[in-house]
Amino acid sequence: MSLNLDVTKMRLEGVVGRAFDFIDTIIVDTAIREILDPMRDLEVSRLHAQGFIDSWQLEKTGYCAIELINEFPYAHLLEYGWSEAWVEPVEKLALHWTDPQGDHFSKGHWRRGFNGYHMIEVIWILGFYDHFQDSLIEQANRFLEDTRMH
Repeated sequence: MSLNLDVTKMRLEGVVGRAFDFIDTIIVDTAIREILDPMRDLEVSRLHAQGFIDSWQLEKTGYCAIELINEFPYAHLLEYGWSEAWVEPVEKLALHWTDPQGDHFSKGHWRRGFNGYHMIEVIWILGFYDHFQDSLIEQANRFLEDTRMH
């Protein structure tokens, strides 16, 4: 009888550890499903730069820890934007660029600002993180129920 009690006590004490160990094994896949994929779909629908969209990654940074990163060369600028600025040539007589309307030259001009995508904030406001957490909890509860002592 005391052996069963000791086993039961050990099993109950290990519930939290077992839950976190399980979460550690599913955290990346769940984050991809609940955060990364829906975020990318939202960005496609908003016509964001494809290179920026494709550069989002989830990286496991430790036990039950992940990080959402974007290593696109201009990720910070696209995420947070920039203000209007005066641009002028430094080593040449004029700036030059080409677009569908043809060649353009300028000895200096104001370059409009960009508000930024603010996707980190948007996915927080839209509840992507909440869905992620709810999914982890639901899966952990199901795991504990499936592996409980009868």
